[in-house]
Amino acid sequence: MRSAAALAVALLLTACASPIRTQPPIPSGADEITAAYLELVDASNAATCTFNAALSQSAPTLDGLKLASGDYVDSLGRLITGLRRLDWPAELGADASELIYALGINQDHAQEMHVAETFDAFIAADNQLIESNKVSAAAATQLRTDLGLGSAGDPCD
Repeated sequence: MRSAAALAVALLLTACASPIRTQPPIPSGADEITAAYLELVDASNAATCTFNAALSQSAPTLDGLKLASGDYVDSLGRLITGLRRLDWPAELGADASELIYALGINQDHAQEMHVAETFDAFIAADNQLIESNKVSAAAATQLRTDLGLGSAGDPCD
């Protein structure tokens, strides 16, 4: 079907932590923030690659696509929660917030895919996700630059 949209985020991100509310924020030191970010993105990328594989099937069923979309919604939620838990230094806070916001929009579109009742509705939501991924990809690139990280490459290869 398509994998470019979800892959765009995976290319620029690199994981998701469980949303456990009792855990304290992660320390704000640059090395700790970078390590935590990469850990979060690694898990998210794995989920994105699984999602891409489901979307790339030659004859997917709507139920199969909806199931994969639900798993992707959950992975985005874990990523967003993990990013929110980080104690971002002031100089990174705005860019981190932009990424979190953009990922929330992606999650909304993936949720629309998850509850779609027809292929047409699924494809319409997928097209919206493709467009919103452009914004989240740009935000991820900026945050990676802020953290001194290079290109994420293709995590699905």
